[in-house]
Amino acid sequence: MFSNVIADVNQALITAQVYGILLYQGRRIQNPLTYKVIAEVLCVPQQWGVLSNALTAITEDDHKNGRPLLSSLVVSISTGLPGRGYWDLVARLGKWPGSQFVPHSTPDKAFWDDQFARVISTY
Repeated sequence: MFSNVIADVNQALITAQVYGILLYQGRRIQNPLTYKVIAEVLCVPQQWGVLSNALTAITEDDHKNGRPLLSSLVVSISTGLPGRGYWDLVARLGKWPGSQFVPHSTPDKAFWDDQFARVISTY
């Protein structure tokens, strides 16, 4: 019983920490962060699901409240763009102009550039 509560509290704390890191990044440093850097700062380098859950919660909250997507500040080292989960989520939320929800859609650098610029200008 308590293990589920502890897991939920742990995820909420990590989500809050990721949110703080992204707000700081958006306000102070106008360059993207990598998933790896965030995971290392949080000391969860092998727990990608925890980081993914945090970014999903932040993205859904931003979408619900009409804010630019802070998760747009996080990119893959290999591509310089957000990972697959980001693209699937923005398509599902209808944030990706002209897109229908198509799992594993091809990343759109112009869309990401716009989202990144909106985050930087807002925060």
